[in-house]
Amino acid sequence: MKIITNKNSGFTLIELTVALSIFIALTIISGNFVINGMQLRRKAYARISATEEAQRVIRKMMREIRNSTQSDRGDYNLDIVIPQEFSFYSNIDDDIQVEKVRYFLDGANLMRGVINPEGEPLEYLEENESISLVAHYINNAGGAIFFYFDGDNNIIENPTENVSSIRLIRTSFSINPNFSLSDQDFVLTSDIQIRNLKDNL
Repeated sequence: MKIITNKNSGFTLIELTVALSIFIALTIISGNFVINGMQLRRKAYARISATEEAQRVIRKMMREIRNSTQSDRGDYNLDIVIPQEFSFYSNIDDDIQVEKVRYFLDGANLMRGVINPEGEPLEYLEENESISLVAHYINNAGGAIFFYFDGDNNIIENPTENVSSIRLIRTSFSINPNFSLSDQDFVLTSDIQIRNLKDNL
């Protein structure tokens, strides 16, 4: 009985090289897919977190601005009224004193400053201002975050010169952790009417 052997059985070196190359290419492709998916997930999470943070800040800001009042030394309700900075007087912690509150943009960060009055007579000393970071990733690109309107809902072009005409504050924040993709900004806009300055009381 004659046994026939097949000398061509198994893989040649070229076949092994090609198979290994295909395996490596598929591994790289699948690895990139997983990495890209994780990056997209991180970006989406960062955007959601930044948006939720801004929403919390806006709700707090709305309460403070809506309840603005004269200072403890008799200053008008509103103080600084410019596009990227707004300060006012409000009793933000329900104690016996009215605080001076300031919101302003510092780069891509929204900051909040608070001054408690002190002394006799009472003074709001700038050196006593307590400043904290309240929101990240504000992508307004140097544009306004505060807009000022009169009692007829007309925008006031020169609010600093017409402070007593302001009845409504509009805030507008463009939120985006990835500043290079401005078309993906999430814009939060709120209108805040100041209770103690209403014309229809």
